[in-house]
Amino acid sequence: MTTKREKKRIERHARDWAGFANDPAGRRVLYEILAMCGMYRQPMTGNSQTFFNLGEQNVGLRIISELDAIDPRIYPRMLLEHAEDAVNNTDRHDVVETEEDGDEDG
Repeated sequence: MTTKREKKRIERHARDWAGFANDPAGRRVLYEILAMCGMYRQPMTGNSQTFFNLGEQNVGLRIISELDAIDPRIYPRMLLEHAEDAVNNTDRHDVVETEEDGDEDG
């Protein structure tokens, strides 16, 4: 049985994840973290590096699981946004520089 305190912790956890996962900038950062976890590369190396790579991917899978628990549309949305950025040749660094330039003028 879930205690009132545990229920509040679970609700706060979900709100925290949803807070950045529902933001485009948050999804861009999440995509980068998942890439760092090796989610988009082959883990097999033919030596013991494979075990390390699989451990990294496990972290990525746990992140995706958290996202799916909040809203199963978040991860696919993130992938589509990344693909659109790639097609449009949008570099996240260019976006940051543009936003910073806009702040200085305004």
